[in-house]
Amino acid sequence: MLFGFGKHGLSSQALQLYNDMVAHGMKPDKVTFIGLFMTCSRAGLIDKGRLFFDLIFSVYGLTYEIDHVACMVDKFGQGGYLAEATELASKYSEKATVEAKSSSYEALLGACSIHGNIRMGGQWKEAEIVRKAMVVQGVKKMPGYSWIKVKNRVTVFVAGNISHPYMEELCKILNSLLNWK
Repeated sequence: MLFGFGKHGLSSQALQLYNDMVAHGMKPDKVTFIGLFMTCSRAGLIDKGRLFFDLIFSVYGLTYEIDHVACMVDKFGQGGYLAEATELASKYSEKATVEAKSSSYEALLGACSIHGNIRMGGQWKEAEIVRKAMVVQGVKKMPGYSWIKVKNRVTVFVAGNISHPYMEELCKILNSLLNWK
């Protein structure tokens, strides 16, 4: 639900759902935070997203995942905070795998392109060389995933895949949630 609200511009409902979860003693997991970052990014809530990023470790004791860092880099970059995006990508790339580095730097390069800051994002020729090296080494860009957890069972959806056995039922539920006021 949190992802659905956030994706469709209903940030206040997504954030309220998070607040309700916490108020009822539910501990957010790594996937919950990805939904919160996406919500904050779409709504332009840079400071709120930064707060959630800090909570992952400081309050909930979770470790930062590839997706958390890439979401934050993307959020900072899309909001025009290119220096913070670069700093975050650099900080976490020191310990990261090739896939993690490419995910964060891909988000950074996209943001630099949007804001016309080619110098900060790196020379596009160099970026092209890196992409080609990724292909040669067999590194692939991770597809977009969505997760939903119901009764302690997690179901994963891949972006663009409509072959899930309950897709029609899920679409009906999501559409009813979007019409909820």
